Amino acid sequence: RLLELGADACQADNDSKTALVWASRHGMESVAQRLLDCKAKRNAERNTEMLRAYSAFLDASEKPDKK
Repeated sequence: RLLELGADACQADNDSKTALVWASRHGMESVAQRLLDCKAKRNAERNTEMLRAYSAFLDASEKPDKK
């Protein structure tokens, strides 16, 4: 539920261990898979945003300067 609300799946504890490390070490395969799926989805969303911004930058840089 926390992931659905936007919790950071990559946040580490004081020992630099993430939820994925804990889930893996304790045999929680379904939790580990859910964390991996969430991270992949967020990376895809972030990459899409970056590509849109880069595309807009290229479009703007290709337009001739109006002086």
